[in-house]
Amino acid sequence: MDMFLAENLAEEKRKALIYNLMIGLYDLKILQFPESEVVEDEFLEGKPCAERYGRVYDAHLRLCERLGVDEDEDIETIINCMNDITRILAMKMYDYGANSDKLPKTE
Repeated sequence: MDMFLAENLAEEKRKALIYNLMIGLYDLKILQFPESEVVEDEFLEGKPCAERYGRVYDAHLRLCERLGVDEDEDIETIINCMNDITRILAMKMYDYGANSDKLPKTE
């Protein structure tokens, strides 16, 4: 594997690790990463993402109740697509931050 490809693969893994730490994917009592000393789980109780996720979950339950179903495919599609969009934007934001020296300076 050439050096450029190896570096890009390592960077993609790092981006994914940071994102996964931010969304609380890992149980840090079991898995430890040096990055977890800096990167916070944004879904911990009391954080804005946790509050909003709770509101989404509650709305999901209310919609399912009104529809008279346990689960609804369209609701699941909306939630999953919004999660995908968030991941895409987070990865792009990381790239922009990593290459901020190439962005125009603002005053």
